[in-house]
Amino acid sequence: MRQLMNITGYSDDVERYAGAEDLENFLRSCGLDGVELMDSGEPCLPIFRPQRVYGVHLPCYSTWMPLWLGEQEKLVAEFGSEEAYRAFYGGGTREALVEALGRSLDMAGRWQPEYLVLHVSECSMADSMLRRRSYSDEAVIDAMIDLVNQAVDRMPGTPWLLFENLWYDGLTMERPEITERLLSGVRYPKTGIMLDLGHLMHTNMDLRSPEEAVDYFHTVLDRYEDLSIIHGVHLHQSLSGEFYRHLMATWQPTEGDYYRRMGKVMENIFRIDTHRPFLSPRIGEILRRIAPDYLTIELISRSRKEHETMLRQQRQVLQAAGIAPAVW
Repeated sequence: MRQLMNITGYSDDVERYAGAEDLENFLRSCGLDGVELMDSGEPCLPIFRPQRVYGVHLPCYSTWMPLWLGEQEKLVAEFGSEEAYRAFYGGGTREALVEALGRSLDMAGRWQPEYLVLHVSECSMADSMLRRRSYSDEAVIDAMIDLVNQAVDRMPGTPWLLFENLWYDGLTMERPEITERLLSGVRYPKTGIMLDLGHLMHTNMDLRSPEEAVDYFHTVLDRYEDLSIIHGVHLHQSLSGEFYRHLMATWQPTEGDYYRRMGKVMENIFRIDTHRPFLSPRIGEILRRIAPDYLTIELISRSRKEHETMLRQQRQVLQAAGIAPAVW
């Protein structure tokens, strides 16, 4: 099991390290093999050595189904104008989405990663705050299959293509038939799942402790006959059901352009999806049951020091759970 941390190519993350050797020493001191990188597309990322980039998290749009389906009224409601949504997507038709995914695959190729991660979900700003459903899981899955199949020829080499669950319309992992529909529909031989445990927690707003979350994970996994489809796990926790219920009852949309409104929504998303260390050693039950190839400790931190503290906290829990460190 490769044990990794998440990192982006944006300055907030990159500037925490003096260079490639500094990042290497940080990984080594935290007992990690490497990183799962959210590539920013910046032309020069000197702190990353390709041999430490095991996975690349592809960029994604939170809402894209209206463009895919040609629902202009919904697009204007979300972005404010046709000009705004065309500028955001780089076009006004589904071909813009295919090209965007193709460019992301091209960009990922420079790292020669072992796996790629792609979200499979759809959620407008209002739907994300109110937990409304505008599309069926089947509709989102079928659109994603079509999108990926049109861009897959630009796949860089033969990495695993791992689809990640969220708690919106699409792949949530609650329904095995939806997961199978996705994996069997994509015309690429190496597909699988990146199971995000924090995101899975959001599908049950009644959870109040990590121990309750572990029981819930088992309940969901019990629905699957074959867990070998899960090649990777994103490990973190968010116990935010109480806050989410309050938000659903009180949220009002912000005035302003798309980016101002989205900024306010993201403030709430970060309070929902907090990406904190998973603090119960019982997480070992889940990791042994799945036996993933890749375990990414996926955290959100405000500084290098805070990130190191949380990583070490999570590693101590993993040690207590009997999940041996890859290096130490």
